[in-house]
Amino acid sequence: MLKRWMLLLGLVAAATAVLYLVGAPAPFLIGALLGGLLVAAFATAPDIPAAAGTFGQVMIGASVGTLVTVDLLGDLARHGWVIGFALVGTLATSLAWGQVLRYQPGVSAVTASFASIAGGASGVVATARDVGADEPVVATIQYLRVLVVLFTMPVVAKLFDPAASASGGGPAAVGTTWGAYLFTAVTLALGFAVLRFLDFPGAAVLVPMLVASVLVATGWFADPVVPDPLLNAGYLAIGAQVGLKFTPATLRIIARLMPLALVQVAGTILTCAGIGYLMARLTDIDQLDAYLATTPGGLYAVVAVAISTGADTGLVFTLQVLRLFGSLLLVPVLARLLRPPPGDDPDARSA
Repeated sequence: MLKRWMLLLGLVAAATAVLYLVGAPAPFLIGALLGGLLVAAFATAPDIPAAAGTFGQVMIGASVGTLVTVDLLGDLARHGWVIGFALVGTLATSLAWGQVLRYQPGVSAVTASFASIAGGASGVVATARDVGADEPVVATIQYLRVLVVLFTMPVVAKLFDPAASASGGGPAAVGTTWGAYLFTAVTLALGFAVLRFLDFPGAAVLVPMLVASVLVATGWFADPVVPDPLLNAGYLAIGAQVGLKFTPATLRIIARLMPLALVQVAGTILTCAGIGYLMARLTDIDQLDAYLATTPGGLYAVVAVAISTGADTGLVFTLQVLRLFGSLLLVPVLARLLRPPPGDDPDARSA
């Protein structure tokens, strides 16, 4: 058992370090996922306690909740129906394109929907198990879309502004003060208190997210963020838990699914770009601002490009964060609508 844990920890550490050094998105989550995948494919995987996954969900939820600020709400009030139109349009189109994945035998409606919903990739992956979705498929396609967005966004942005840059594709290191730890402790205490009385799919992400957003709005805390070490530990727990489910049979299914996944990703990105184009035509919003605001993923890289081009960063950040919120708020709704009845397992597959 100890050797298996040492192998897992070593592979996770190596993969995470490489991804971090090359500036890849979500290096802790994806690095842990890759490490777990290698262990699952070539060795007997250790069992990760369920509490570790719950911890990861809570950390991710609390972190998302800190993004709601007074300035963000002010931008929402100023732009009104435009943000509402783009928010609903991008979420709906991503879910619609996701149904393409169901042409692959064995992919259920809940798996297709959670694999494709645009916004909050880490939160959606963290809740996949709660709703009965196939976690490896959800994680693979969610981060495939993020990677395609990150690679194509600087190219498209340069068409509007040759000086555009995607440097600084992640948030600055924050959340290491005692105030941040106090904020997180209060968020967790209140969140777990509420969770004792609530039980629905995605609650471990959604409840801390809402609690954190309320606490941020009060203005009581000097540093209302989740400390980086705790958030990264949460990413590691979720990533390893999902990665260990990449069995050889699952990898074969994903390989067969990849052509449909590429169609789904391309369709989502192009349709969201079309919504951005329509936003710009119907209002006085700049075309680049509208494109960046509706890009389906890569929040911090999108904001970095917005800053470097002089775009309306407030609009871009507001719409991106609200879609992230919207995707997570949809979790219990989609779970209720799409989850199969007890005893019916459409995700069951043969190799």
